[in-house]
Amino acid sequence: MRRIGINLKLCGFLLLALSLGLISGCNDTSETPVTPIANIDPEFATDWIEIQLHLIKNTSGFSAPVTARSIGYTGIAFYEALVHGMTGYQSLSGQLSEFDNLPIPEDSRIYHWGISANAAIYEISKELFRNAPNPSLQLLDSLYNTYLQKFAIDTDPVVVSSSDSYGKTLAKSISDWAKTDGGYGAFNNNFPSDFVPPTGEGLWEPVASEKALHPYWGENRPFLLKNKNIDPGPPTEYSTSPDSDFHNEAMEVHDAVNNATDDQVEVAFFWTDDPNETYTPSGHFLSIYLQTVKSKNSKLDFIAYGWAKLGMAVNDAFISCWQSKFSYNYIRPITYIQKYVNSRWLPLIITPPFPEYTSGHSVQAGAAAEVLTNLFGDNHAFTDHTHDNLDLGLLPRNYDSFYDCAEEAAISRLQGGIHFMPAISVGVDQGKEIGKNVNNLDFSK
Repeated sequence: MRRIGINLKLCGFLLLALSLGLISGCNDTSETPVTPIANIDPEFATDWIEIQLHLIKNTSGFSAPVTARSIGYTGIAFYEALVHGMTGYQSLSGQLSEFDNLPIPEDSRIYHWGISANAAIYEISKELFRNAPNPSLQLLDSLYNTYLQKFAIDTDPVVVSSSDSYGKTLAKSISDWAKTDGGYGAFNNNFPSDFVPPTGEGLWEPVASEKALHPYWGENRPFLLKNKNIDPGPPTEYSTSPDSDFHNEAMEVHDAVNNATDDQVEVAFFWTDDPNETYTPSGHFLSIYLQTVKSKNSKLDFIAYGWAKLGMAVNDAFISCWQSKFSYNYIRPITYIQKYVNSRWLPLIITPPFPEYTSGHSVQAGAAAEVLTNLFGDNHAFTDHTHDNLDLGLLPRNYDSFYDCAEEAAISRLQGGIHFMPAISVGVDQGKEIGKNVNNLDFSK
């Protein structure tokens, strides 16, 4: 990660100098040359995305849904802190669920939008990752101070102060909004003890008496109300008859694991995206987004715009998916196969502690692919290097498009032995609908 390390003594001197007015600049802010957004190095944004990935991997309790939520709020905060300096873009205030009355810049003031965005993403990150380990929080402090120092050079101290203050005020407003969505503090209570899963034929049974992960997540407020009640329709009717469609689906999972090729095994593990070992599923797609904007030398305004869209899509995908999961409470392959096919059978990867239908990987992959395709086009071929530095022994993989990538992420759950095929195919379509709703937001003035 570049430029995160910083001489803290130098930062301290800088901030003291700013407060005392020792840094030269014109006191008449109307004459202050403020850097336009178009001239701010996009590395400012990519550095902040990189530290999000670091925090996701290293912060306790950051399950897949919690991670998706954090990507959503950080993306919105970064976008909203820059948007008033972005040509052709407008605030999302009034377009998202209960998202209005944001603080707005004062017409009588001049702002350095880089300083505002730096403050906003720093404050919202401190809130969302408040249980991160101290070394990670120190990296967060260091990155904020690095860019405050950089942007303050040749900028009037009054502009520095007002821009920093605006970013922090905006972050506080977005943070207060986040606290009312139903997911606040979930990382401290991922497995609520008061939830008792229903019992019966064809219903989900916890493996080894485990607790359910986020059983109430589907009740959370999405960013778009349209994404709240996207019903994928019921799964295949449960049956123990060897001639039933359901039994055939179970045998498909059984045989996929038992007859897996080396490449299929690699696919299954490439997309496990386990928390605290990787960036989780939505962090994986944030990594793909980071790689893409770097490869295309995207400008700062576009990176902020795309980050907001991707974050909203994956957040709403997990809410919609969890609503489906705990509505249908569908049985997992391991439970059925061990009871009625082969008592010694095991999936290739660990079965997660929540119902089967629909597949979380599939829904969020479909949502992410819909947004990324809208941003970069249908034929964007790329190599995914997400796992290169995670010491997991997983090699990069090549894709012809974002849809191609999403399909592999989805089918990996069949090859891993933890999902029936309908949860995957229906889940991708469920996610695409969510992504389309995000694409239909009006970002343009």
